[in-house]
Amino acid sequence: MSEYLSREQFSSLARATKVSNRVIAAGDPRTDADILRRLADDDSPTVRRALASRAVAPVGVLRKLAEDPDRRTRRILVENPICPPGALVDLVNDPDRYIRWTIPDRPGATEEVHLAICSSSDVDLRCLLAERPDLDGAVTTRLVSDSSPIVRSALAAHTTDTTVLAALVGDAHVKVRAGAAQNPLTRSEQRLRLARDTAPAVRFTLIQSVPLDDEIVQILLVDPCAEVRWWLATMPSTPRWALEILRNDSDVKVATQAQATLAHHEVPPVRLGEAERGGVLT
Repeated sequence: MSEYLSREQFSSLARATKVSNRVIAAGDPRTDADILRRLADDDSPTVRRALASRAVAPVGVLRKLAEDPDRRTRRILVENPICPPGALVDLVNDPDRYIRWTIPDRPGATEEVHLAICSSSDVDLRCLLAERPDLDGAVTTRLVSDSSPIVRSALAAHTTDTTVLAALVGDAHVKVRAGAAQNPLTRSEQRLRLARDTAPAVRFTLIQSVPLDDEIVQILLVDPCAEVRWWLATMPSTPRWALEILRNDSDVKVATQAQATLAHHEVPPVRLGEAERGGVLT
């Protein structure tokens, strides 16, 4: 049993010809750092995978494994809660996208790691980072000026920083303003600005995403884009008085949708005990 082995015996295991013996040494919590460092260069990926899954390991060993040629070893490493920030930084440019896309949610993903992601050429990875609500100021500063509107849009939709959100509401790109329209933290004056946006996509995204006060509803009732009015007509949250106006809209699709939404409003809820075999008892 490994619990009875001495340091010398662990060292012998680490040098053993049999892979299973070296795996025991790689996984045992009592194996000392010098042996672990030697095992990080082991010829067998099975041994290195056991090393990558350890609950405790020297940072230097884990960083070496971040450069391991075996993809499964690197995947095990990035999924390990003890994977240190330095190793995560090394993995930001990993050729395996699964590994890269896992990084923003890892426990060891510090500001240093987030900043490394900001410099990555992987737009999807930067988007995954931008969707996190708990970003440090230095990171959001980088993301606000990201070259990709997709990244800025993700930030606009998810940020909890009201200063950042205010900046993105006025972004030059439609995608970013549409992202801001999805954010529930927008203030009433920002929603009013978005309701008057020149891009229909921003206006109908606003309708789909957040509660609207009567002033904004009145603006959208006379929107020049029929698609925007259709979205207003389709939302159950649209006030009845607005739907009554939309049922007479000049666009047939808008009027029909408003009529359907009104009809849904007029159906009384079925109380428990009233429904039986798919019908309603009278």
